Amino acid sequence: MPLASYRIDLDELGGPRRLDALADAYRPMWGDTLSRAILPGVSPVHRLVSKRLGMVRFTTGAYRGIELRLRTERNLDDVEQLYCLGFPRAGAARIVSSEGPRLLRPGDFFVSHNWRNAGISIEGGFENFHVLVPRKLVEERLRGGVSPMQVRLADNTRAAVLASYVGALHEQLDAIAEADIDFYSRQLVDLVGFVLSERDAFASEDSAVVAAHRRRVLVHIDRHCLDADLDAAGIAAACGLSLRYLHRVFASCEQSVMERVGQARLDHAHRLLLDRAWHRLSVAEIAYRSGFSSAAVFSRAYKRRYGVSPRQAR
Repeated sequence: MPLASYRIDLDELGGPRRLDALADAYRPMWGDTLSRAILPGVSPVHRLVSKRLGMVRFTTGAYRGIELRLRTERNLDDVEQLYCLGFPRAGAARIVSSEGPRLLRPGDFFVSHNWRNAGISIEGGFENFHVLVPRKLVEERLRGGVSPMQVRLADNTRAAVLASYVGALHEQLDAIAEADIDFYSRQLVDLVGFVLSERDAFASEDSAVVAAHRRRVLVHIDRHCLDADLDAAGIAAACGLSLRYLHRVFASCEQSVMERVGQARLDHAHRLLLDRAWHRLSVAEIAYRSGFSSAAVFSRAYKRRYGVSPRQAR
């Protein structure tokens, strides 16, 4: 099966081994986790199921009579930083963090981070379904990221749509073909970015998915614009898009995708021309270092953009 997954049935373990098994299961995602039973004679955890879809992980946990501290001082030295998107299914739990105490109930949608201190107290039974998304994927789409939050699904249409989508996707995880995993995981993270964004972060004529794809493409261009071989086909492949869809993503923009590449290269070359630290380089060398195929192509593009030749600008 293409999805790395595990299931821990903690009722099969006796005594403190339940809590040890929970700590071992949580360590890759939450670092060192401290836990203790708070109801004498009650098994604190009875099920933990986790499945992976690309870089995203779905986890369902059922707990009772337990207190968890999901972060210690040495927690995250070797742990990937994650956003946790939670959808409580049954019971209630109380979270205490730097943002203050919160009560989680079915019908809630909450966002938390695994790089912040937090504690959870569960007296009765509590079942939670949550999606773990790498921090870097969220913040590629939302510069600066988002703070912990909690809303009712009934009061937030975006969150309700996300809940429906991840629930349906989770039900079909075992049937997803390996070749489709990257597509589904990208679509999910794009939707997460839309749900967590400010409402006016997208142009009115754009769909959420198109806007999220464009952001990812622009990040890729900014990182790789100095590569002289960078072209639309390579950008599309790197971002998991077809070439035709890539051009659709930029159809409503003032610049095409390759015009955006050219602008990024010109901006880089312009900075080098005006920086005295780079005056030892010829205009031709600056052109090649900035991703242009020749000095002549660079000079023509530079004059169209800035109204003077590169030598005049220097």
